[in-house]
Amino acid sequence: MTLDVDARDAPRKILHASVTLPARPGEMRLFYPKWIPGEHMASGPIANLTGLHMAVDGREVPWRRDLVEGHAFVVDVPAGARSLTARYDFVVP
Repeated sequence: MTLDVDARDAPRKILHASVTLPARPGEMRLFYPKWIPGEHMASGPIANLTGLHMAVDGREVPWRRDLVEGHAFVVDVPAGARSLTARYDFVVP
């Protein structure tokens, strides 16, 4: 896994990030953290996640939210895929 964070807009309270993961063909679920260490409830700030784009081997692919687990994103990875990259912004409260 590779995580890149661009904090140039941090004074404006916006962080830009991309995470690249190995991928295999088929359905892939990515989870945004729901439970944060030291917190006593499921308070992962998913409302602060914005501008999500998914790409497989550099080609943008559609994604959808899981119908049951609101902190999960589902991508159908096409045949021959080797990596999945999620690009997104995080708005700092």
